[in-house]
Amino acid sequence: MSRRSIVISSEGRSEVAYGQLPVEDLEHRMGEYERKYGWPLESFAIGVSCDTAGVHELSDLMDWESLVEEIKTRPRLDRVEARR
Repeated sequence: MSRRSIVISSEGRSEVAYGQLPVEDLEHRMGEYERKYGWPLESFAIGVSCDTAGVHELSDLMDWESLVEEIKTRPRLDRVEARR
């Protein structure tokens, strides 16, 4: 089953199927989260509390974790070529 993300913008709601995106796009999106929060996922996840985090932070955390899980399902060759 492909992981999906719901994107809500001023133009409406759309769904992104991560299984259809190249590894480069997935890594780019992960990099955007690292720049936004100033931490890699592991550090960010440790500091996030469901009691105090806002809906956007929790949504970003779930999306970020989905990106990581999707990349793990890809053949290693795809991940190496994406970094070139």
